[in-house]
Amino acid sequence: MRTRKLLVTAAFMAIALIAVPTIAGAQTELPGNIYLMSRLLNFSRGQAVSIDFCNVGRVTREVRIYFVDVNGNVIKSAVKRAAPGQTVDVLLNFADLPRNSPVRVGVRGVVVIPGTQDGQADVPEPDLSLANMEVYDVQTGKTSFGLLLPAIRSLNVYFPTDQ
Repeated sequence: MRTRKLLVTAAFMAIALIAVPTIAGAQTELPGNIYLMSRLLNFSRGQAVSIDFCNVGRVTREVRIYFVDVNGNVIKSAVKRAAPGQTVDVLLNFADLPRNSPVRVGVRGVVVIPGTQDGQADVPEPDLSLANMEVYDVQTGKTSFGLLLPAIRSLNVYFPTDQ
């Protein structure tokens, strides 16, 4: 009886020793994307909107920059590579929109810094990812509004192009 009890205990211990690292490994998350997102900004004829991303990290980053409308549809996108200390930008001029656009158009700026699949690359902290969005007059070049894009690191952020 005692031998059987020792065998059952040993079997449970063996299962526990195998299960604990497996469960712990399943709970570690690979670094997800970092999203720098703005609120909705409105601009009109004679104006343009730019999104600027500054790479303050120590490695070159590839970023995806999007302008999306109020419904989340992508209006314009670009993939840029930014060396350490370099700033890249994407412009959206009101004149580039379809002719049937309303007089005033709302856009949201999104910068996506892709995470890695293998977890080996240097993924920046959200605090070290700088981007801003500004609305300016095309004729004078004068900025009428500027906004920093706050960072969100979450595997549960909804963004249409990630589907």
